[in-house]
Amino acid sequence: MEDALLNALEEDARTQCAAIIEEAGKAAADIIAEAEKEVSILREERFDSLNIRLRELKTSSINAARVRAEGLKLKARHEIIEKVLDDALEGFKGLPREEYAEVLKSLYEELKKEWGSREKPVVLVNPEDTGFIKEASFEVRPDPDVRLGAVFVSGDGRIRYENTIPSRIKSIRPDLVAAVEKTLFGVNSL
Repeated sequence: MEDALLNALEEDARTQCAAIIEEAGKAAADIIAEAEKEVSILREERFDSLNIRLRELKTSSINAARVRAEGLKLKARHEIIEKVLDDALEGFKGLPREEYAEVLKSLYEELKKEWGSREKPVVLVNPEDTGFIKEASFEVRPDPDVRLGAVFVSGDGRIRYENTIPSRIKSIRPDLVAAVEKTLFGVNSL
């Protein structure tokens, strides 16, 4: 009888052990399934976060490229406009000698009227232009810094009147830039 009781206890212990192992297996499978679910959610959240960051970087890069492109476009426009203004200035140098002399004399005469009855000025002109100004009452001096026009300076150097093509272009430069830009590009954006 003892054997039967012992066998019954052993059988009961095996049954309970199998049930415990089965329950532990189910619990482990549930824990693993829950962990896999959490890992999947974390992966998805991280993937979404990385996608958002990637879109932000892409947008930022595109915007930076647009800004650089606009800057380059404005720089190119500015260089073209400067070239047009420089070419216009050089165009005066390329005038036939008689026309160039007329322009120079006209600038000189305007300056002479503006100077009025003050003391006799010293007249500064480009060394190549000294032969075009025939003024007996004023001293005419060559000055390599004077281009395409004339400059009147008082004897003490305190008063200076300038009437040159570059000074005229400088005084109306904003209007010229706007006109050139409108002509070339159809807009005013500088």
